[in-house]
Amino acid sequence: MRGDQKPSPSVLKDSARGAFDGRPRVAGEAQAPRRGLQRRPGLETGTHDAAAQASTLHVITDYSAGQGGAERMLTRYLRQTDFAKGRIVSLKGAAPQLYAESGSQANEVTALEARGPFGFAAGVVRLARLIAREQPAAVVCWMYHAHLAGTLAALVGGYRGPVIWNVRTSLDEPAALAPGTRLAIFLARMFRWRCDGTIFNSRRSCEQHVGIGYGRNPGVISNGVEPVASLPPPAWPPRRIGIVARFHPHKDYPTFLRAAARILADRPDATIVAAGAGVSLDNSAFAEAVRAAGLPADRLELHDELQDLSALYESLDLMVLSSRIEAFPNVLIEAMSRGVPCVTTDVGDAAEIVQGSGCVVAPRDANALAEAILRMLRLSRDEYLHRRAAAAEKVSSQYSIGAAAREYARFIRACVEMRAA
Repeated sequence: MRGDQKPSPSVLKDSARGAFDGRPRVAGEAQAPRRGLQRRPGLETGTHDAAAQASTLHVITDYSAGQGGAERMLTRYLRQTDFAKGRIVSLKGAAPQLYAESGSQANEVTALEARGPFGFAAGVVRLARLIAREQPAAVVCWMYHAHLAGTLAALVGGYRGPVIWNVRTSLDEPAALAPGTRLAIFLARMFRWRCDGTIFNSRRSCEQHVGIGYGRNPGVISNGVEPVASLPPPAWPPRRIGIVARFHPHKDYPTFLRAAARILADRPDATIVAAGAGVSLDNSAFAEAVRAAGLPADRLELHDELQDLSALYESLDLMVLSSRIEAFPNVLIEAMSRGVPCVTTDVGDAAEIVQGSGCVVAPRDANALAEAILRMLRLSRDEYLHRRAAAAEKVSSQYSIGAAAREYARFIRACVEMRAA
């Protein structure tokens, strides 16, 4: 498939199309249905999406990280009608503001506070009891540790409904994954036989995980954002260059800061804006990264974790992603939806997202990143406005949260119907 072709979202459309053969699919095919499972009331073939989602249980590694992409996407899905009655179980903590943002009093959030090996084991037991008691229509597990915990809990609790894995990252740089994450991947893969379907938010991530035998019945559903009513008025010339990411090795702030130092040397009128958890001079590691890059602290506009990023995005003229590892970077479509062109590293599906409006460079190359940013800053007014409009139009036409939520509902419903057949 050419880079300028966007894959249509994957859904398990036909529960009788034959066994999964290990090939990643964009238009998904399900494995042969399992026999001998009793059909439960309300889950018959043809059930409406809302009914199929009425008791969906979402298990997520940590629902307390407000800036985390997975947490934000789950919150957005919960705002949609089809997901309004889902329940959330967080293996670690739960942030009240995220729960409030879901917009539905029907949602419940349970934090297991399962930290460390013994806490994880105890959390699996608690989760198994909850699943056995509530018998949800489906268990959807977000991120690797939740894949393992949710699958084990389903087995321990004797749950006979579908278990669905939701993968939110890529394997662009496996060695950079934390040891605990690599262990979770290894262990979860041993229980892939109990996984009924795997949702990926990135085509590249799907190909990588299928290549190592992770998950089953893969489908690709891109992330989405709510529509923006109107674009903020454009600034000219563009001066405000921003990054929105927590301070974490995967986000590669050192590369961004080195590029920013070069930008300020060339464009002294520019402002460098950074926002995310740990992005503060009070964080000694971040302060050291700023010093090592040769950036004067008074040239930076820093924001620690923000609950509402809308105003920040609208204040930017250019968005930068410097990550080493991503699957589908939410920040790109969030910024683009407000008409902010982006410069990004070639991670996950980032190149496809910004195609037609932004620039792509190799990861971990500060010089290439700086050159791309400077090229964008030197665009003519007409070209800059064209890219601005192209960015907003692409998100509006291809990355709608409503469409993504409907694809999720169809995927989950198909897994429910396969199990019930």
